[in-house]
Amino acid sequence: MIDLLPAPEPRDSAERCVLADVAKYGLHVVHVPPADGIPGWSFSIGLYRSYGSPEVVVFGLPQRVAHEVLNELGARAASAPLLADELHDGVIEGFGCVLRPVLPKWYAPFLGMAGWYYQRRAFPALQCLWPDARGRYPWDSEFSPELRPAQPLLHLESPREANAEELLRSVGGGPAS
Repeated sequence: MIDLLPAPEPRDSAERCVLADVAKYGLHVVHVPPADGIPGWSFSIGLYRSYGSPEVVVFGLPQRVAHEVLNELGARAASAPLLADELHDGVIEGFGCVLRPVLPKWYAPFLGMAGWYYQRRAFPALQCLWPDARGRYPWDSEFSPELRPAQPLLHLESPREANAEELLRSVGGGPAS
């Protein structure tokens, strides 16, 4: 267990739930539902404090599947910290995923509550990127075009290159530079 700081002081029932889940399960999962053509996303809170492993965010999956993915990655993190840029087999219903580092500029819009949990201190985060039915990933030129909007590439700096412009607008962030 990484004891970075004392646990934050909860201000409401949602924050108390985060603290209780991290204490009991090693992580809490936050879901942001899809809306108006914008994909939803889910992310972990607590993996870094509990296991010294980066937090994980995943976009574009149904909430139930995203929750299972984050729980599976959390179980793996309990044994050894999750590593970036490796294939993690069998995470998503028979498919693997690749974890890529999330640039800190994307934390506020997409991992907001984790910022509260870590009291605005630095913490690592990875994005779980999943393949299309043919096993191609979003950075592959032949990745299914209809799935491309579901997964921004948060390891890239530019909102345009990261395919995050619409997502940023949806959270009130506008196109960041």
